[in-house]
Amino acid sequence: MFKIDQNRIAQILADFPGDPKDKVNSLAKNEKELFDAYKLKVWNIVEHMNEQTVYALSKWIIAQDRLLINTYQKKTTPFARGDIVKVELGATNFYLEPSYEHPAIVLAENKVAILIVPGSTKKYGTRPDEIIDAEPSDGFLEPTGLQVQAIRWVSKNRVIDNKKVNTVKSPALMEKIDYYLVQFLPAVQEKLDNQVKLLEERQQEIDQLQMHINEKDKELEEFLLENEELKSELKGMKHRHEKQTIVLDMSFGVINRIFERHPELKDDFPFDRSVLEKDGA
Repeated sequence: MFKIDQNRIAQILADFPGDPKDKVNSLAKNEKELFDAYKLKVWNIVEHMNEQTVYALSKWIIAQDRLLINTYQKKTTPFARGDIVKVELGATNFYLEPSYEHPAIVLAENKVAILIVPGSTKKYGTRPDEIIDAEPSDGFLEPTGLQVQAIRWVSKNRVIDNKKVNTVKSPALMEKIDYYLVQFLPAVQEKLDNQVKLLEERQQEIDQLQMHINEKDKELEEFLLENEELKSELKGMKHRHEKQTIVLDMSFGVINRIFERHPELKDDFPFDRSVLEKDGA
C-alpha cells in the first residue's frame, strides 16, 4: 500500500493560485503532483479490493458506477412521508455506517433531498435500543431492522430507479421513529414534557369536576327517589279518596231511596251532600 500524504494534498489545494473559484473549476489532471497521488490511491484501492468478498466487490462496483452516472444529474422527484424507497448509500462510508443498497423510509423531503431511516434485513431482531423492527405487514418485502441511529439526509439521486417501492402501512411504526428522534431534540422534548404536564393538570381538573358531577348525580337520584315516594303517597291518597267517594255515593243512593219511600223524613233528617263530601275529603 502506498502512503498518501494527506497534508501535502491539502497544501496543494490551499496554495492553488488565482481566484478561489478557479480551484473548483480547474481540471485536476493539470496538477501533476495531485494526479500522481490519485494514481497511487487508485492502486491502493485495487489492492484493497483484492482482499474483498465477491459480495463486497460487486456492491462496490455497482455503487461507484451509480455515483459516476448520477453525479451531475439533478433529480427532484417528489416523495411523501412514509414512502419506502431503495437507496444507494455508497461504497466509501466509514466503519459501521450503512453502505451500498438499502431499503429506507422517507421521513421528510425538500426539492432535491430526502430525510431517511435506512433498513437492513441483517439488523432485524438486534439491538432494540438502536434498531426498530419492521415487518412485511408494515410494507417491507422481508423482516427489516430500521437503523434509526443512522437517520440522514441524502440526495434524491441516491434513490434507485427514482421511485418508491411501497408505503408504510402502520402509523405506529412511524410514531416509534418519531419518538426515537425526539430524545435527541432537547428543546422539543422540553416542550412535549410541558404539554404532558399541562395535560396531566387538566386531567386532574377533569377528575375533580367528574367527582363533583357524580355527587350531584347522587343528590339528584336521592331527590328523585324522594319524589317517587311522594308520588306513591299521593297515589295512595287518591286511591283512598276514590274509595271514599264510592262509599259516599252508595250511602247517598241509599238515603235518597229512603227519602223517596218516606218523604216525611226529609224534614226530620235534613242533610247537605256537599258538606258531607267536604268532610269526607
